[in-house]
Amino acid sequence: MEARGEGRREAAKQTEPSDEQRSSAMVSGFTRNDIPDLIRRAQGYAGRGDYDKAASTFGTVLALDPKNAEAADGMRRVKEAQKMRR
Repeated sequence: MEARGEGRREAAKQTEPSDEQRSSAMVSGFTRNDIPDLIRRAQGYAGRGDYDKAASTFGTVLALDPKNAEAADGMRRVKEAQKMRR
């Protein structure tokens, strides 16, 4: 039984992208290296009340890095602001 579980873990490792592949993955022409700039842009859009652009930009960050807490929090705040506006 242990051998089967070990084989599954090994297969899962082989299908996971490497750090190099993750950093070079592109979303809308951006890579993970662009995340700090994208977050600044999204925050600027939100600050000017352009919530659609802010949400789109935070979404790009989250597509590049689904665990990015700053983008997730920004997206949550933008969605709250959009609800208040309607």
